[in-house]
Amino acid sequence: MRSRGADIADIVVLVVAVNDSVKPQTVEAIKHIKRANKPIIVAVTKVDLPNINIEKVKKELQGHDVIIENYGGDVPLVEVSAPTNKGISELLEVIELVWHLSPEEAKPSDPLEAVVVESFIDKSK
Repeated sequence: MRSRGADIADIVVLVVAVNDSVKPQTVEAIKHIKRANKPIIVAVTKVDLPNINIEKVKKELQGHDVIIENYGGDVPLVEVSAPTNKGISELLEVIELVWHLSPEEAKPSDPLEAVVVESFIDKSK
């Protein structure tokens, strides 16, 4: 699923929970993103939790060649929290900015294209 997602996405938002930091599935996703050569944005979630260490996440990402902007790289990082709604509007702004900087030409007259990456049928519903 991660491979298919990286292949079809125009921009990849890599979601990393600050309390979990970089896990094996995060590393796998980074490899797929790099292989697909897609623009990446990091969204660090759960920043509303006590005793968090966002710098640890940044350093671990750096160890996998995802260099955050304030570490001298070109990958934007947005801190978000769903329960408090923190950073959501900033994340949307960063997505739009990255899209505007994308080398792909915008084609407003083209029809919208959507892709289902994974699905399942719940027989109880």
